[in-house]
Amino acid sequence: MLDIFRNWISSLLCLGIFITFLELVLPNSKIKKYIYSLVGIVTIITIISPLINVYKNSNIESGIDEIIYTISKSSDTDQDSIENNNLGSSLIKQEFIKNIQVDMKNKLENQGINVEKAEVALNDDYTIKGVIVSIKKSDQNTTTASSVNKIVDYMNKEYSIDYSKITVIESGV
Repeated sequence: MLDIFRNWISSLLCLGIFITFLELVLPNSKIKKYIYSLVGIVTIITIISPLINVYKNSNIESGIDEIIYTISKSSDTDQDSIENNNLGSSLIKQEFIKNIQVDMKNKLENQGINVEKAEVALNDDYTIKGVIVSIKKSDQNTTTASSVNKIVDYMNKEYSIDYSKITVIESGV
C-alpha cells in the first residue's frame, strides 16, 4: 500500500514538472487551450488512479487493514519518539545543572572563596529550587559569618536566588 502511495506521489510530481515544461515551451496560440484540456484530463486520471487500482484489485478490506496497521505503527513510533524526547529533555536538564554548578563554583572562586562543590536543584520549569555550596575550611578553624553572608549575597545578586534557597556548608580540610 505504501508503494502505491509512493508511486502516486512520484507520478503527480512528474506530471507537475511536465505541465510546467509545457507552459514554457508552448507558444501562445489557439491550440494551447486544447492542450491544457488534455493535461487536465491526464491530471484527473493521475489523481484518481490509486482508487481505481484498489477497486480493480478488490482488496478493499486488506487495503484498509494495511492502512490501519500503518497508522498504529506510526503511533507506536510517535510513542517511542515521545520517550526519546523525555530522555533528551532529562539529559538537557542534567547538562544545564552541571553547567550552572561549574559556573557558580568558578564565579565564587573568582570572589576568593574556596569552594569544594556547588549543588543545584531545579524545578521542572528550570527555575532554581535550591543551592548547596560546600566551602573548604579556611586556615582558621571556623568560617566567619561574614564569609557565609558574602556567599549568600553574591549568589542572590548574581543568580537572583532567594536567600532561603541558599545553603552554605563548611567541609573539613
